[in-house]
Amino acid sequence: MRPESERDAADRGAPSTPPVGSMLSEFGIAAVLVVFCAVVFWLTTRFEQVAVALSQNMPPQYFPRLLLGTILALTAVMLVESYFRPPKARRGLKPMVYYSVAALLVFVLAVKWLGLVVTMVLFGVLFPLLWGERRYGYLLAFAALFPAAVYLLFVRVLEVQFPHGRLLTWLGL
Repeated sequence: MRPESERDAADRGAPSTPPVGSMLSEFGIAAVLVVFCAVVFWLTTRFEQVAVALSQNMPPQYFPRLLLGTILALTAVMLVESYFRPPKARRGLKPMVYYSVAALLVFVLAVKWLGLVVTMVLFGVLFPLLWGERRYGYLLAFAALFPAAVYLLFVRVLEVQFPHGRLLTWLGL
Protein backbone atom coordinates (compact mmCIF):
# COMPACT_ATOMS: atom_id res chain seq x y z
CA MET A 1 0.00 0.00 0.00
CA ARG A 2 1.28 3.45 -0.91
CA PRO A 3 1.98 6.05 1.78
CA GLU A 4 -0.76 8.62 2.38
CA SER A 5 1.04 11.59 0.76
CA GLU A 6 1.86 9.59 -2.36
CA ARG A 7 -1.72 8.35 -2.64
CA ASP A 8 -3.05 11.92 -2.36
CA ALA A 9 -0.65 13.12 -5.05
CA ALA A 10 -1.72 10.31 -7.35
CA ASP A 11 -5.40 11.09 -6.71
CA ARG A 12 -4.86 14.77 -7.59
CA GLY A 13 -3.18 13.77 -10.85
CA ALA A 14 0.22 15.02 -9.79
CA PRO A 15 3.16 13.13 -11.29
CA SER A 16 4.85 10.80 -8.88
CA THR A 17 8.63 10.80 -8.75
CA PRO A 18 10.80 7.89 -7.73
CA PRO A 19 11.79 7.79 -4.09
CA VAL A 20 15.12 9.45 -3.34
CA GLY A 21 16.66 6.23 -1.99
CA SER A 22 15.85 4.37 -5.18
CA MET A 23 17.39 7.11 -7.33
CA LEU A 24 20.50 7.23 -5.15
CA SER A 25 21.06 3.52 -5.52
CA GLU A 26 20.66 3.81 -9.29
CA PHE A 27 23.12 6.71 -9.37
CA GLY A 28 25.51 4.75 -7.14
CA ILE A 29 25.49 1.85 -9.57
CA ALA A 30 25.94 4.25 -12.48
CA ALA A 31 28.85 5.97 -10.73
CA VAL A 32 30.61 2.64 -10.16
CA LEU A 33 30.10 1.71 -13.82
CA VAL A 34 31.41 5.07 -15.06
CA VAL A 35 34.51 4.83 -12.84
CA PHE A 36 35.07 1.25 -14.04
CA CYS A 37 34.79 2.37 -17.68
CA ALA A 38 37.18 5.26 -17.08
CA VAL A 39 39.79 2.99 -15.50
CA VAL A 40 39.52 0.37 -18.24
CA PHE A 41 39.65 3.07 -20.93
CA TRP A 42 42.83 4.39 -19.32
CA LEU A 43 44.23 0.83 -19.37
CA THR A 44 43.54 0.61 -23.10
CA THR A 45 45.76 3.65 -23.65
CA ARG A 46 48.65 1.60 -22.30
CA PHE A 47 48.29 -1.19 -24.89
CA GLU A 48 51.31 -1.72 -27.10
CA GLN A 49 51.00 -0.47 -30.64
CA VAL A 50 50.64 -3.25 -33.18
CA ALA A 51 51.93 -3.00 -36.71
CA VAL A 52 49.19 -2.10 -39.18
CA ALA A 53 49.80 -5.33 -41.11
CA LEU A 54 49.10 -7.39 -37.98
CA SER A 55 46.15 -5.46 -36.56
CA GLN A 56 43.68 -6.84 -39.14
CA ASN A 57 42.09 -3.39 -39.52
CA MET A 58 41.29 -3.31 -35.80
CA PRO A 59 43.87 -2.18 -33.24
CA PRO A 60 43.87 -4.03 -29.89
CA GLN A 61 42.16 -1.18 -28.03
CA TYR A 62 39.19 -1.01 -30.43
CA PHE A 63 37.07 -3.86 -29.07
CA PRO A 64 37.45 -2.99 -25.36
CA ARG A 65 36.56 0.61 -26.12
CA LEU A 66 33.54 -0.53 -28.12
CA LEU A 67 32.37 -2.54 -25.11
CA LEU A 68 33.00 0.42 -22.80
CA GLY A 69 30.87 2.63 -25.05
CA THR A 70 28.10 0.04 -24.93
CA ILE A 71 28.31 -0.15 -21.13
CA LEU A 72 28.14 3.65 -20.84
CA ALA A 73 25.17 3.85 -23.23
CA LEU A 74 23.29 1.16 -21.28
CA THR A 75 24.13 2.97 -18.03
CA ALA A 76 22.56 6.13 -19.43
CA VAL A 77 19.46 4.15 -20.44
CA MET A 78 19.30 2.68 -16.91
CA LEU A 79 19.38 6.15 -15.36
CA VAL A 80 16.70 7.58 -17.63
CA GLU A 81 14.54 4.50 -17.14
CA SER A 82 14.92 4.61 -13.36
CA TYR A 83 13.81 8.24 -13.27
CA PHE A 84 10.58 7.58 -15.17
CA ARG A 85 9.82 4.16 -13.66
CA PRO A 86 7.15 4.15 -10.98
CA PRO A 87 8.49 3.44 -7.49
CA LYS A 88 8.32 -0.11 -6.27
CA ALA A 89 9.21 -1.91 -3.11
CA ARG A 90 12.62 -3.54 -3.02
CA ARG A 91 12.74 -7.25 -2.50
CA GLY A 92 15.71 -9.42 -1.74
CA LEU A 93 17.36 -11.43 -4.46
CA LYS A 94 15.96 -14.85 -5.16
CA PRO A 95 18.21 -17.85 -4.46
CA MET A 96 18.37 -18.58 -8.21
CA VAL A 97 20.44 -15.40 -8.66
CA TYR A 98 23.12 -16.79 -6.34
CA TYR A 99 22.99 -20.20 -8.04
CA SER A 100 23.43 -18.50 -11.42
CA VAL A 101 26.42 -16.46 -10.20
CA ALA A 102 28.00 -19.62 -8.79
CA ALA A 103 27.39 -21.43 -12.09
CA LEU A 104 29.02 -18.57 -14.03
CA LEU A 105 32.07 -18.72 -11.75
CA VAL A 106 32.30 -22.48 -12.34
CA PHE A 107 32.04 -21.80 -16.09
CA VAL A 108 34.96 -19.33 -15.97
CA LEU A 109 37.10 -21.76 -13.98
CA ALA A 110 36.17 -24.71 -16.23
CA VAL A 111 37.39 -22.91 -19.37
CA LYS A 112 40.97 -23.23 -18.14
CA TRP A 113 40.62 -27.00 -17.83
CA LEU A 114 38.13 -27.99 -20.53
CA GLY A 115 38.57 -25.27 -23.13
CA LEU A 116 35.98 -22.73 -24.21
CA VAL A 117 34.03 -24.80 -26.75
CA VAL A 118 33.62 -27.87 -24.52
CA THR A 119 32.69 -25.66 -21.58
CA MET A 120 30.09 -23.79 -23.67
CA VAL A 121 28.48 -27.08 -24.72
CA LEU A 122 28.33 -28.32 -21.11
CA PHE A 123 27.10 -24.97 -19.90
CA GLY A 124 24.48 -24.91 -22.67
CA VAL A 125 23.04 -28.09 -21.18
CA LEU A 126 23.51 -27.50 -17.45
CA PHE A 127 22.58 -23.82 -17.12
CA PRO A 128 19.10 -24.15 -18.68
CA LEU A 129 18.53 -27.23 -16.51
CA LEU A 130 19.41 -25.11 -13.47
CA TRP A 131 16.76 -22.61 -14.56
CA GLY A 132 14.17 -25.35 -14.92
CA GLU A 133 14.13 -25.93 -18.68
CA ARG A 134 12.64 -29.34 -19.39
CA ARG A 135 12.14 -29.24 -23.17
CA TYR A 136 15.11 -31.46 -23.89
CA GLY A 137 14.96 -31.08 -27.67
CA TYR A 138 15.31 -27.30 -27.44
CA LEU A 139 17.95 -27.68 -24.76
CA LEU A 140 20.12 -29.99 -26.86
CA ALA A 141 19.64 -27.85 -29.96
CA PHE A 142 20.74 -24.78 -27.99
CA ALA A 143 23.71 -26.63 -26.45
CA ALA A 144 24.91 -27.67 -29.93
CA LEU A 145 24.00 -24.66 -32.09
CA PHE A 146 25.00 -21.76 -29.83
CA PRO A 147 28.61 -22.92 -29.28
CA ALA A 148 28.85 -23.81 -32.98
CA ALA A 149 27.67 -20.32 -33.98
CA VAL A 150 30.08 -18.65 -31.53
CA TYR A 151 32.93 -20.85 -32.79
CA LEU A 152 32.19 -20.11 -36.44
CA LEU A 153 31.89 -16.38 -35.85
CA PHE A 154 34.98 -15.93 -33.71
CA VAL A 155 37.37 -18.65 -34.90
CA ARG A 156 36.49 -18.85 -38.60
CA VAL A 157 35.30 -15.33 -39.43
CA LEU A 158 37.16 -13.11 -36.93
CA GLU A 159 40.13 -15.51 -36.62
CA VAL A 160 40.24 -15.33 -32.81
CA GLN A 161 41.74 -18.39 -31.17
CA PHE A 162 39.85 -19.85 -28.21
CA PRO A 163 41.65 -21.43 -25.27
CA HIS A 164 41.83 -25.20 -25.70
CA GLY A 165 42.11 -26.07 -22.04
CA ARG A 166 44.48 -28.38 -20.26
CA LEU A 167 42.37 -31.51 -20.75
CA LEU A 168 42.19 -31.12 -24.54
CA THR A 169 45.90 -30.28 -24.69
CA TRP A 170 46.69 -33.34 -22.60
CA LEU A 171 44.51 -35.51 -24.87
CA GLY A 172 46.27 -34.06 -27.91
CA LEU A 173 43.13 -32.52 -29.43
